[in-house]
Amino acid sequence: MKTYYHITSIKNESSILRHGLKCNEEGHIFLLDTLEVCDSLAIYQLGLDKFSIIEVSSKGFKGNLIRDEVAEFTANHQFICQQEVIEPNHLKLLRQQTIDPFVVATRDNISLYNVLDENFNNLDFKSKILFLKDTHQSNKKYTLWLDCLLQDENVYSNKTN
Repeated sequence: MKTYYHITSIKNESSILRHGLKCNEEGHIFLLDTLEVCDSLAIYQLGLDKFSIIEVSSKGFKGNLIRDEVAEFTANHQFICQQEVIEPNHLKLLRQQTIDPFVVATRDNISLYNVLDENFNNLDFKSKILFLKDTHQSNKKYTLWLDCLLQDENVYSNKTN
């Protein structure tokens, strides 16, 4: 048995746990195979900074499980279960989570630039933040947040990457 995860709005949580995880109009139930990308997907795809993570047992799969053909960096972890409903006895609330979109954006930007640019990968954390600030000048709220991050010596003094 493998465990998958489903992200949903907190307001949908009790209904899902009571009635099961129901498919959309295309017959798709969206799942993840790791918790590592939950916050990124919640922010970027669902627009949620507060959400529930529901654990889904593969024992509840009656339909096909296929890869979700998306272009995001999280694509390797996104799946579609093709069935009407995954019954409640195969579901369990893992947790409710609140995230800061700026933290997620900074972490994901650093991860992305680490892969794309070898020189960026060799920078210290403070230099990476300065690079992001310069790169995202048009986003005033984000650059203000990065300024606050730079002023907090405790945040980056112990970072390695």
